[in-house]
Order: sequence, then structure tokens, then C-alpha cells
Amino acid sequence: MTLIEFVDAIVGDLECSCSTIEEMMEKYDVDFGVEVNEVEEELGARHNLERCAGCDWWMDASELAHDYDGWCGYCEDCRPAST
Repeated sequence: MTLIEFVDAIVGDLECSCSTIEEMMEKYDVDFGVEVNEVEEELGARHNLERCAGCDWWMDASELAHDYDGWCGYCEDCRPAST
């Protein structure tokens, strides 16, 4: 299995979950020497999937704040409510 095949295989398992890349590597018996950050980069590039910096849930990057009073990378549930 290549990195791209692995990323394509795990996207459904990760979306809307707080599973880790390490758990996916174990589940899919990955042994081709890939680093976690490489997998995260490919998930973002190929599937627009990123982790919330607050709760660690995987979600579409468009759901994460890109510039909200310093809360960049946080989902709506983790950002403070607007006043």
C-alpha cells in the first residue's frame, strides 16, 4: 500500500472522529515507513480533512476557523461564542 492509497483508505474512518493516525496505521497494518505528519499533509491536500486544534476531531477544513481572534484551526464548538 502506498501513502496515497493509505490516505484514501482512512479518510472515511477519520472523518467526524477523534481517531489517531497511529490507530489507522495499526488497523491497516501499515509498514512502509511513513511519518504521521506526511499522512496529515496528504489528508489535507487530497481530502481537505484536518483536526480541530481544540478537540482533535477530524473534519472538513472549511469548518475550522482560519482567523477568529487567534482561534485559527478550531471548530465552532471549541471557539468562544461571539459577543
